[in-house]
Amino acid sequence: SQLEILTQQFTNYNVAVIDQNLKNNSYFTFINTNYWQPSNVFVANVSGAESRLQNKKSTFSFLGRLNVSQKYYSGDSTDLGHQYLFAVSRPSGKFQYQLLRQETGATYDPNEMGFLLKNNEAINRLRLSHFVTEPVWKIRSSQTQFFVQYSTLVKPNSFTELVFDLSNFTAFQSYWNNYFEMAVRPLGSDDYYESRTWGLVYKRPYNDEFTWNIVSDSRKKFLYENVFGFVNSPENNNFMYFIEATPRMRFTDRFMVSFTLHYDKNFSDYGWVETEYNDDGSMVTWFGKRDVTTVSNILNVRYIFNTNISLTLRARHYRSMADYKD
Repeated sequence: SQLEILTQQFTNYNVAVIDQNLKNNSYFTFINTNYWQPSNVFVANVSGAESRLQNKKSTFSFLGRLNVSQKYYSGDSTDLGHQYLFAVSRPSGKFQYQLLRQETGATYDPNEMGFLLKNNEAINRLRLSHFVTEPVWKIRSSQTQFFVQYSTLVKPNSFTELVFDLSNFTAFQSYWNNYFEMAVRPLGSDDYYESRTWGLVYKRPYNDEFTWNIVSDSRKKFLYENVFGFVNSPENNNFMYFIEATPRMRFTDRFMVSFTLHYDKNFSDYGWVETEYNDDGSMVTWFGKRDVTTVSNILNVRYIFNTNISLTLRARHYRSMADYKD
């Protein structure tokens, strides 16, 4: 006897790309992805065009992108969505800038052959950067960046977040690297997703955060990386800190072992617990106030046999515990 099981309808996947390089590191690209299931009378098509135009001295650059997603169903039903990005920047020199606007429509969906975590989002960002490319004192190179970002939903046009962010990456003459980042959300943020129910918004209050990362000389057999940071939200007494340590030992040019230990403690964290529906159809959404402790351990072992073959082992242990207060 023979048993046949249909695991998936006949499906066609197709990707087409046209790319043209232009002078001054400029380019024009067109891409199309097509997903077709004829038995279900379903087609998901995404078309996109992107171009960067830059002057000869690389003191001005324009980047533009427009994507359109189309979903065709039986019965002439169609879903259309869009995503666009426009950015002007100075991409070279000690002082650089970028002014960007990106909008992802509420119905834009490329996920049959791509990946988009969430749509219905508009981002407006101004970024200012300063570069030190020549050695100064004990510094080999450095990059300082400041950006302000204002984000909204597309439908409705509602505020979600305002962020001020300052960061610096410095490489020292000793080949140690240092990175820090500070961010402030003075208006908090409106989270449309934590409640798991559209229209029920969790308004997170003001918060600030800090991250510090230092890495030793990667040329040495032994390398050590340390990360420390915190997030502070005084209005609801929420404070979270984390620390991460990664020692790495390169025994030979072929054999390397690293171990990462991560620990974080989140006091008075607020988040979704459960959504219940009553007999009359009314809905009750439960949020919890909890202390959350998370521990993660990652072991990485890698051996390189030759230029064509290597073997990597990755083992991860993760544990997160929540102690509910309210």
